[in-house]
Amino acid sequence: MLDNDIDEVEKHLETVDEYNGLDPIRQTVLANMAFNLGFRGLMGFKKMWKAIARKDYTEAARQMLDSRWAHQVGYRAQELAQIMRTGVAGE
Repeated sequence: MLDNDIDEVEKHLETVDEYNGLDPIRQTVLANMAFNLGFRGLMGFKKMWKAIARKDYTEAARQMLDSRWAHQVGYRAQELAQIMRTGVAGE
């Protein structure tokens, strides 16, 4: 069941050009967010998507943290924003 949910999220994300232009680590950040927010919820991060389109990952991370979602998920948002900023997981 979880695999089906993940496949569904990825199927939706693969329709977004900005997502397809990202490295796999940053794609995982967005998939994680979409799994929590839903695809529509993630697409509501307009300023984040614009920053991603410019490859301004520092601004994309800032936009992730400047959200209700970040307050709801707490430290996880900090972790994901750091990965978005650096492109490195596990630091």
